[in-house]
Amino acid sequence: MASSDVIGAVKDLGDRVNGHPEHVATVVPQLIALLDDQREPLVIAAIVDALNKASDEVASLEALRFVDHSDDSVRLAVAHALPAGVESPLGTSLAAAGLMQLTRDPVDEIRDWSTFGLGSQLNVDTTEVREALWARIDDASQMIRDEAAVGLAQRRDRRAVQLVADRLTDEDAGPLVFEAAEYLADPRLHDALRRWSAARPDDEAIRRAMHACDGDFQRTRTTRQAELLEAIGRLLTDRVELTALAMFCDLQGTDVVMQVDESGRVWNVDSLLARAGHDIERAAQLGLSDLAR
Repeated sequence: MASSDVIGAVKDLGDRVNGHPEHVATVVPQLIALLDDQREPLVIAAIVDALNKASDEVASLEALRFVDHSDDSVRLAVAHALPAGVESPLGTSLAAAGLMQLTRDPVDEIRDWSTFGLGSQLNVDTTEVREALWARIDDASQMIRDEAAVGLAQRRDRRAVQLVADRLTDEDAGPLVFEAAEYLADPRLHDALRRWSAARPDDEAIRRAMHACDGDFQRTRTTRQAELLEAIGRLLTDRVELTALAMFCDLQGTDVVMQVDESGRVWNVDSLLARAGHDIERAAQLGLSDLAR
């Protein structure tokens, strides 16, 4: 079969699993089998791209065998694929190792995607990952430097504070800089963000970052979250079938979420409060009403 025909068939397989997890178990083995017989870089890249669309750990980790490939298009496909659907501790460790290697690639686009994948897509925080991201702070590409800053900020690495403070003085500071500031939530960034907000009052990313770095705002937010937790706890007193109430934030996230027992129902706390017009008791009632549905 000609390479163009194989690529066409592979794209069709990729479309079958793109957003359709019910086809993953059937399609991914076909794609993996195709990889074993290929030598043409364009075909390999197409298969890795199709595996990426599966958003499946087994599929994504197949890309590891090509992390050292001589062709740029193949290594780029690997950088795209490695973080997709990876969740297990071993899979995350293997994907992180591959991405750390690719953050040193001579091709800018590959370094960019692998820095993004390592810093923002993989849920992993180790000394090695932080140092790989820190190594990109001196990258020739400003985009890659900003991606590295976001990855460090997600891990609350305080070395990123001065990096972001310096970038906030640059006219070309963009969404990645504001995203990093939001993760850091450092009051030292607040005045610079307030100046940005005055110049661009409709920019939601700037607004979120400014609020995150506002100590008074965060203290009020924390108090209201605690009050909501207490209010729901009171309402649950007579519901013996619901025995646990938790409020937490993911390691690399900014949203505070709440879960009651093992219902599987999770609320974004700020969104729940907004639905209730920031009335604590009403928010608690809404939460329990959601459980009854």
